[in-house]
Amino acid sequence: NAAEPQKIMCSQDIYKLMFPYLGDIATEECWAVFLNQSSRVIKRFRVSCGGYSATQVDIRVILREALLSRAVNIILCHNHPSGNARPSGDDDRITHKLKTACDAMRLYLIDHLIVTDGNYYSYAEEGKI
Repeated sequence: NAAEPQKIMCSQDIYKLMFPYLGDIATEECWAVFLNQSSRVIKRFRVSCGGYSATQVDIRVILREALLSRAVNIILCHNHPSGNARPSGDDDRITHKLKTACDAMRLYLIDHLIVTDGNYYSYAEEGKI
């Protein structure tokens, strides 16, 4: 059913969902995807837009929107316009901070996906969440 929200089963599903938003833009953007208990997409939410190599991410903005959306699961997504999908130290820090905050709120950060044109890096696949 086309009207039924998309179910996210793996990082490839996240990539397919978010590539149209992040795949070929020239500046960094950060998005959150909110899922219900059945891992169906409730909402895609643009957290921030940045420059060519960075964007600001406010954890409180993500948590507020997740709670208002009645989300259970959160996926963080951002792009690397450089084409290099490897996470930076800042990427690692924001992932850790968001996971800690989610744990305190009984929300589940299930992945952080870095999207490039034709490739991605998944924290979940790499065992870093």
